[in-house]
Amino acid sequence: MKSILILTILVTGISDIFAQNPLNLSFKEAVRIALDNNIGLKQERNNLNAIQADRTSSYASLAPDIDAIGVAFRSDGNFFIEQTGKVVNTLSDNVFGSLDARVTFFNGFSKINTIKRENHRFDAQINRIDRREQDIIGNVAVQYLTILQDQEQVIIANENHVNQQVLYDQISTMFELGSIAITDKYDQDFRVKNAELEVIRAENRLINDKALLAEMLMVDPATEFVLAEPGWDIKDISLEDYNIQELYDLALNNRHDLESAIEDKRAAMQNIKVQKGRYIPTVSGFFSLSSRYSDQTVSRDFEEQFVVDNKRQQYGFRLSIPIFAGYRSRANVINAKMIHENAALEVDNQEITVKTDVIRAYQNFRDVALAYQVSFVQFQAAQKSQETQRESYNLGISSLIELSQANNIFVEAQTSLSRAKYALLFQKILMDYATGTLQFDHLPE
Repeated sequence: MKSILILTILVTGISDIFAQNPLNLSFKEAVRIALDNNIGLKQERNNLNAIQADRTSSYASLAPDIDAIGVAFRSDGNFFIEQTGKVVNTLSDNVFGSLDARVTFFNGFSKINTIKRENHRFDAQINRIDRREQDIIGNVAVQYLTILQDQEQVIIANENHVNQQVLYDQISTMFELGSIAITDKYDQDFRVKNAELEVIRAENRLINDKALLAEMLMVDPATEFVLAEPGWDIKDISLEDYNIQELYDLALNNRHDLESAIEDKRAAMQNIKVQKGRYIPTVSGFFSLSSRYSDQTVSRDFEEQFVVDNKRQQYGFRLSIPIFAGYRSRANVINAKMIHENAALEVDNQEITVKTDVIRAYQNFRDVALAYQVSFVQFQAAQKSQETQRESYNLGISSLIELSQANNIFVEAQTSLSRAKYALLFQKILMDYATGTLQFDHLPE
């Protein structure tokens, strides 16, 4: 009894989990959840924060460097007194403090070029984030539409199963009346079982694809989804007329991955200038305010020594001329040039990629738009043919084979139209992705 009770509790608990209210998701809401939860996008934003810190630091480097130094120490040993020419052995406590400031007036424009480099790095990272967002939108869109297609396939499969079962019941009645052979009944029973199998397969595909969407959204895979049809007008989309050159120009102006590569190249060029600046003499200014205290000074307390007696100021200019540093500056310049050359190659490669993506998206869109129009005409013809064959079969004019063929053609036409519709929506998303115009704010609800 105890085992039965435990098993009952477990089954009840599992049932409660799966009986929870399903998650109602619009297309735009699904994309928003993915953008909020995506780990890769969060990492890119963390990288942006680090680059922003470097950028802020590059601007702050134009200001003077200021240090406050405090030292407290005990001296135990010999001490040479210059005024008397004597050496004495003392134990003394000392305090030293200073406020130092340094400012660079000229260092081969390295600081200016560093600021420019960090600005380009920042812009490149912004574009990387924008492109990552488009990656997420595109992936979620394709998976979302795949689930909608799966749902439609489940409906088609169930309708076919019902139709086959109704036809089987009619055939069974006609067989009992002796108007048809038993082989017709066996044939139709096979079609009913096959239609039932197709329902199961369609439902399994739907479950698997929902699990993939849950993974993209970073939510529990056991979550049940109810997805709304996006507000696309499929007829208007199928009639879109694109110009390949206009699409290519649009992509060159909007592709964030291309713009990111260009900004990386610009940052690399500024880095070369930064490294070359190390060959040039540096002119800087300095200022120091310091004081000290020693307990060996007779009849002068801490305040008198530290505030009055030992207060000292130093200021001036410093010229630093690089002569030899183990070829480190030369190596840095060579490495910077290599990085720039690689960045330039990446820009060239990205331009080719953009054009290739646009050409493929354009050709694929044209193909699926035509396929949708053809599938729609085929669906209408198959629907009319099925209705005609059913009426003819009921009147005894046509055979079961002819009706079955008409039913099969109609189911295939339904499936083909469904696939063509969602393929067209896929390609619309891919077209916007290829041109870099896929934006969250422009998505349908």
